Amino acid sequence: MIPVHPAADLFPMMPLEGLKALGEDIKAHGLRVPIAVWCNSESEQVFLLDGRNRLDAIEMAGIPIRLEKKIDPAPATSLLLRSPITGLWTPIALIVKRSGWPGSDPYDFVISANIHRRHLTAEQKRDLIAKVLKANPEKSNRTIAKQTGVDDKTVAAVRAKLAATAEIPQFTKTVGADGKARTTAPKPKRRDVEGYIAEKKVMLAAKEAEAPVPVPQQIDIEDYIAARSAPIEAPQARPPRDFEDLCADLAFSIEDAAESLSHDERTELLTRLNAVIASLLEKDAGLPRTPLSEFADDERDT
Repeated sequence: MIPVHPAADLFPMMPLEGLKALGEDIKAHGLRVPIAVWCNSESEQVFLLDGRNRLDAIEMAGIPIRLEKKIDPAPATSLLLRSPITGLWTPIALIVKRSGWPGSDPYDFVISANIHRRHLTAEQKRDLIAKVLKANPEKSNRTIAKQTGVDDKTVAAVRAKLAATAEIPQFTKTVGADGKARTTAPKPKRRDVEGYIAEKKVMLAAKEAEAPVPVPQQIDIEDYIAARSAPIEAPQARPPRDFEDLCADLAFSIEDAAESLSHDERTELLTRLNAVIASLLEKDAGLPRTPLSEFADDERDT
């Protein structure tokens, strides 16, 4: 029979019950969707690209099928099925792609032909992304995301996992859908908080060491009494911080603080943060604020 192209393995086979039902349907109504094959232009070798389930169902249903190879006038391979309705031998294979043709990537065809008629779970989609990356690791995350119908961040996460275990190489450039190679953006390094604080302390100590020692001054009693009796000016309000900067600093601090925590500790941290926000919202609404210690006590009780 026709050898199977590796791209055909991107999607799992149907279960036995489904193949039996499909075979009975083909026996009753004929083959509605032709078998798709891919041809190597140099060797004229033909590969099965899409239709493994249909061929297995035809075999299980006992429908006659045969493969014919011709040499003259040109090399060609035909896959014929004896129609259960007419009894005639009918070609059922369609050469949809040939290497060298525009858009001849067999992986693109298999994904396009199956992604919308298969109901894949999130785990199955990640498996599909991993298979595509192993076959074409040079493709960009956005190209694979568009093929598989997922977000490019999902593809990036699967790529990082495969690259970390050396299942795929790490590329400094990836190829987009337009065929152009682009340099991948380097992942920004995380700030070393402890090193940053230690550096700041050293800089502060150096600045204090360079500062001149203040000389005690003689205090004038009358000036002192006048200054003490003068009305005290209200302190100026501190200018509000930019909201985006505040959110970024808070997110950075929480992320670094939770980096070394266990799952249970992170869950408790999230509960306490929610308690802080809830307490502030109660204050805005004019309600009596719940002491944060009560939130913590309640959480420990549960």
